Amino acid sequence: RQHPLLVGWDDHEFANNAHRAGAPGHDPEVLGPWADRGEAARRAFFEWTPVRDEPRVHRTLQLGDLTRIVLLDTRMDGRDPPPIDEADWQRRDRRLVSDEQERWLRGWLASRDVSFAVVADQVVLAPVAAQNNLDAWDGYPAQRARSLEAIAGAPAPVVVVTGDTHSSLALDLPGPTYEASTQRGSLGVEWGTSAVSSPTLASDPRETERALLASTPHLRFTEQEHRGFLLLDITHARARGEWGLLDGVARPEDGRATRVRAFETNALDRASRAASPLPSPPASDAPPRAP
Repeated sequence: RQHPLLVGWDDHEFANNAHRAGAPGHDPEVLGPWADRGEAARRAFFEWTPVRDEPRVHRTLQLGDLTRIVLLDTRMDGRDPPPIDEADWQRRDRRLVSDEQERWLRGWLASRDVSFAVVADQVVLAPVAAQNNLDAWDGYPAQRARSLEAIAGAPAPVVVVTGDTHSSLALDLPGPTYEASTQRGSLGVEWGTSAVSSPTLASDPRETERALLASTPHLRFTEQEHRGFLLLDITHARARGEWGLLDGVARPEDGRATRVRAFETNALDRASRAASPLPSPPASDAPPRAP
């Protein structure tokens, strides 16, 4: 009631690391047919979350000529199981999203009527070798390559916003000629938000940050420990992402966020360029809570 929501589902609406054919933890002998579980999950989602009565999760929201938000369904719409070996991983017909959704995405990215395109994605698009996360786009390299090609050809700069990793990330989307030192060859940016309340996935957050930065030249920033949010500020000239992180989430007084990092991108280089974060507004400026 306080703010508008654009809601998408994740795998846990169905089962951990779910795909169109099942999930690692779904035993049909104990839990029944996967199709029944999937249908029950879909019905629960559309009946109990604040979304329009639509048949699918992937959709768009147009904000005048400033930006279009393209919400993907990278969890259930056509997702193949994770690869079983190298040959399976390299197959060009492997899908994270259905053929229909891939065509739909490419069509919207080709539109020329906005200054920035924002793609809301459940799982990380940019390659991150150190994480070896085959549940993300890393497990579907052929379809990722086609999607990056569409982003490279998009007339409007593309900002991908993502989650899933329980951490904060600022990445360039590297093209074939990407240079880490100059950031030339960046096709767009990907900004990942931390978890809201879930714990970090890193057993040693500082070591994980060092390993990721050392192995991923297009990663410009990561914070693996704290929870918080990503704030987008978009004008016709630039898009800006600011990470607000909290000291804790156990008590109401922990909910004071500090804006720790900021990055901007524009149409000239389509890269994540560090900027100075704005001061966090005083708590007294917050609007009253909805009744």
